This record gives sequence, C-alpha cells and structure tokens, in this order.
Amino acid sequence: MLPRRRAMITMVGTVFLILMLSSLSFWHTANRIGRNHLAPEINQLLASTIQKALRHGETTPEQLQDIIKPWIEHHQLDAIRLQGPDGQLLQFQVASMRDPQSHQSTNMVDITLDSPQGLWLLTLSNHTSLPGYFIIETLTTLLVTVSLGSFLIFGMYLVIRRWQQRPYDDLRQQLLDARHADHSHTLRFDSNDPDLLPLVSALNDLYWSLHRRNADLLRAHRQADSARLRATLLAQESARINSDLEHEITVRSAMERQLSNTKALLDAILNAMPSALFALDQSGRLLLCNRQAELWLGQERQALAGFPLAKLIPELASWFEQQSQQPPHAENERLERVPLESLTEALVADCVMYRLEYEQPAVTVVRIDDIRQRLHMEELMVQSEKMLTVGGLAAGMAHEINNPLGAILQNLQNLRRRLGSELPANQRVAETVGLDLDALGRYLHEREIDGMMEHIRAAGERAATIIRTMLNFARRNSAHLEPQSLGLVINNAITVARNDLGLGAIELDLASDELLPAVPCIPGEIEQVLVNLLQNAQHALDGYEPPIADWAPRISVSTWREGMYACIAVEDNGPGVPGEHAGRIFEPFYTTKQVGKGTGLGLSVSYFIITAHHHGQMLYQPGKQHGACFMIRLPLVASLPKPIGV
Repeated sequence: MLPRRRAMITMVGTVFLILMLSSLSFWHTANRIGRNHLAPEINQLLASTIQKALRHGETTPEQLQDIIKPWIEHHQLDAIRLQGPDGQLLQFQVASMRDPQSHQSTNMVDITLDSPQGLWLLTLSNHTSLPGYFIIETLTTLLVTVSLGSFLIFGMYLVIRRWQQRPYDDLRQQLLDARHADHSHTLRFDSNDPDLLPLVSALNDLYWSLHRRNADLLRAHRQADSARLRATLLAQESARINSDLEHEITVRSAMERQLSNTKALLDAILNAMPSALFALDQSGRLLLCNRQAELWLGQERQALAGFPLAKLIPELASWFEQQSQQPPHAENERLERVPLESLTEALVADCVMYRLEYEQPAVTVVRIDDIRQRLHMEELMVQSEKMLTVGGLAAGMAHEINNPLGAILQNLQNLRRRLGSELPANQRVAETVGLDLDALGRYLHEREIDGMMEHIRAAGERAATIIRTMLNFARRNSAHLEPQSLGLVINNAITVARNDLGLGAIELDLASDELLPAVPCIPGEIEQVLVNLLQNAQHALDGYEPPIADWAPRISVSTWREGMYACIAVEDNGPGVPGEHAGRIFEPFYTTKQVGKGTGLGLSVSYFIITAHHHGQMLYQPGKQHGACFMIRLPLVASLPKPIGV
C-alpha cells in the first residue's frame, strides 16, 4: 500500500473517531443537564403548584389528584407520594405505567409544604437518565450525520486519490512512450509533483546508465565482430593445434588412468598382505607403511610418518643400527624368529630389509612377517612325522612281541592248570610219583608263588593291551566316512564310559547343538576318542585335591558349528595340564600318570584318528573351569582338504 493511501485511510478513520467522540460527549452532556438542572426544576415546579392548591384550600384527595395527574406523564418523574397532616396518603407510581426497563437511575427528594391544616410531605422519585425518545432521536441524528459524513469523506477520498494518481499516470505514460522511442538520443522524464521528484530523478539516472551501457555494448559488439574476423583467420591453426593437444591429452589421460589403477592395485595388494611393510628414508624415519603395519603399531599411517622405526619397534633398534652401516648396494638382510612384544599384539616375526637402488626419498623397505602360525605348523608337522614314524615302528614291534608274549601267557595258563588239584590227569600223575597235591598247593601259597604267577599274567595282559593299541594305531582303518549324528555318537560314548569307567560320582554336563548337521565320520573311532578323553578326565578328577571347599567334580561335553567344521569340546574342572607338559601330550608313550596307570598311547592314538582318518584337528587348551579342555574339529564335508601340518 502506498504511503499516500495509508495517510488517506488514517485521515478517514480519524474523522470517524472524532464524530463518535463528539456524539458520546453530546450524549453525556445532555444526561448531566437532565440530572443536575431539569430534574430539580421539575420538582420545584410541581411543589409550587401543589403549594398554591393547598393554600387555596384544595385539600381533598380528588382535587389533589386532579392537580398531580398532568405531571404523571413527565419522563423525569418515577413516583409521587403526598402525605397530609392527618396521615392521609396520596401515592402515584408513575414508573408502573411505563416500560419498567425505560428508567434505571432514580433519585428520591422530600419537600415540605404548608397549608392552613398543617404541614404536608411531598416525596418525589426522579429518573436521572435520559428518556428513550431522546436516545432514539440522538442515535437517528448520529446515524444520519455519520452517513452524510461518510459519503462526504468517501467523495473527498476519491477526489484526493484521483489527484494523487494523476502524477503517477503521467509518469507511467512517459515510461510507455519511452519503450517505443528511439534510443539513439537520451530521454528525460518530468513531473510537477514534489513527491515524485526523487523517483523521477532516479529513473532518469537509471535510464542514463542503461543508455550508456547500451552504447558500451554496441561498441563492444563492433569490437567483437572485428575480433571474430581475426579469430576466423586463426581457426584453422587453432583446430590443428587443438587436434594435437587432444591427442596428447588422450594419451596422457590414458597413462594417468593406468598409473592411477596401478597405484590403486599396488596399494590394495600391499594393504591385503599379512606382512607389515615400512618404507624408510636415509635416517631410518618412516615414510610409508601398509594397513597391517597400522594395526600392529596401533596408529594411523599419517600419524606415524616421520617417526624413527627403531623407536616404534625397540626390539629392532640394534639391527637397524647394524644395517645402517652397510654399503648402499649390500645384499638384503634377514632376521629370523625375533620376538616383538612392543606391538599391539605380541608375536614372533621374521624381518627382511630390502635396499632400493633408484634415487628417491625411500632408500630401504622393511618387511615383518608373523611366523607364529608357521611355527605352529612346523610343530604339527614334527608331531605328524613322529606319529608316522611311531606307526611304522609299532607295526613291526607288535608282530615281533606278540608271538612270544602269546606263548608266555599260554604256558602260564597251562602251568597253573597242571599245578591244580582239580584235574584228573594231575591226580593220576601225583599218585604215580607219590606227590600230595594239597601239600603242594599249600607250599605254593605259603611261598606266594600263586601271586607271582598272577603278576606274570597281569603284566602279560597289559603288554598285550599295549600291543593291540599299537596295532590299532599303526593299522589304516578300512571303514569309510559316512554321515552320522554327532549327538548319537556322543551319547553312545557317554553310555560306554558310564558302564565301564564308573562316572557316577562325577557330574556330567552335555550341551549339544540340535541344529548341527550330520558329520562324515567313523562312529566307532570317534567313540573310542571320546571314551579315552572321558577316561583321562576321570583319572585327573580322582586324584585332584581342590583348594576350595564347595568344589564338585564335573565334566562338560559340548558341540557347536564353526564355519564348515563341527566342534566337540571335552572339559573338566580338575588340575589341568602343566605348561611344561602341554606341548608333548600328543606324543606316543608320553604320559603324566603314575607307572602302571597309563600307556602313553591314548592321546596319541586319538590324535592320529582325528587327523589321519577324519582329516580334522585335535587341540588342547586350558579350560574355563581351571581344568583341561580338548577340542576336536571335524569337517562337515568329506572332501575338505586335510589341515596343514596334520
């Protein structure tokens, strides 16, 4: 909205407000005049009229009513009460004859009148508000006045608005004419309205700026045409140069892409390597490293740049100092089986230093390989070689020992039979030679010869058991791997162990994975391994004296799936295996039991069954309950490759 229009609307509103305030003031003044002047004059006039009548002796009620009756219709009288000297009362209720809502404010006045008979009391109730007809007439007059005033003000508004609009219309017409005028010369806008002079001046300045800009553009256009003509002469040369540049850019882009791809490939290869690579400058400070180096050092490569590698890995400081004294073209140096405990993960590593021949900031590259797995594989290979060697020896030894041992046991059995008194043949020969068999029996008993023969039998049977175990160890099982329920195999092994080993005093917990699929295995061999592990756990628990009072012997058997392998864990809460013996428990004939309680072949045979027959793994680790835990990993697919080192 324009400022002038807002001013006109404000002026019209102000005029209306003045009219309303004037009307309210007139109304209030009339009300005050009626209350303060007209009502008292009416009261005095009525009192004087009645006073005259009383003085002339008109004191009858009929005469007084005739005098008062004309005053009843007066709008400022609500009630008239006249009381004579003798108590005679005349009362007129004027308000009851009118609209009860027409008078709201009243005022009571008492006037004393004298007469020949005595004093009269005149009580008047005055209505102090304006009468209804006065209000109606006032509102009518106000409405007419406001209507006429509104009409006049609206007419004045239209006239003033037209007067104000005329300069704008003139200026708009000048702008329309300027659109179709020739712009070769300048135009100027004029206006006689002082309010529009700033706008007209701004329009003139704007038009002058546009005119000057158009002139500059026209001049620039002419110069551009001239330059275009010159550029046309250079177009062919530029086209040739651009063609050469485009070819060169294409070649360079291809080379850059190839270099970028090669760099990305090399970075990916270096970051994917399990070895840590460090690029060092002449002073041994770190310039670049791969992701494995970041993981082992526990910092990002940006933060590691500039630090001496000898301070980051103190175990290699002397080696770095020794290599820094070598000539630049010396052979690559290698440091093997170095324990590195300053890294985020303690490990045993092989370190190799390569010297770079090209002139660049990096002069050497150090590679650190984690050989813990390789050392473990070497141990497994040595263990496997031992098992294979023992297997070959066991076959020959078993056959060589089995025959004389069988003869010893058989002759011992015949000897005990021929020394007995029950056989008829023994009785006949004894009678023939005159020998008392009962006396001979008492002699053998007193000399403990029977006990000696019993010890010979027990030792022979124990030797036979060892030989059978060795034969089973050496003989390749001809059974085929077939899918079997691992839970059923474990239950059978537990049943055998309960019946043969007497596990009644030991709490046995079984946690089987119901979703575990069938496992390719030889059930009898797996049962043999499990029974052997349960027997070892029972022996460990029987001789264990726990340090706590509420300890109870417990064996836990659990199964779960780990990738493409089914795992079985047999764990007890006994004393466990001492650290100095843990590395040799799978060796043949190695046992920590007392003499006569173990052959040292149980774990070695079990290890051979799991690794050689089932292509699995058998591991030992300390148990969660401060005991021993043996874990068996069997492949779920029969065609899985044999684990390395087995």
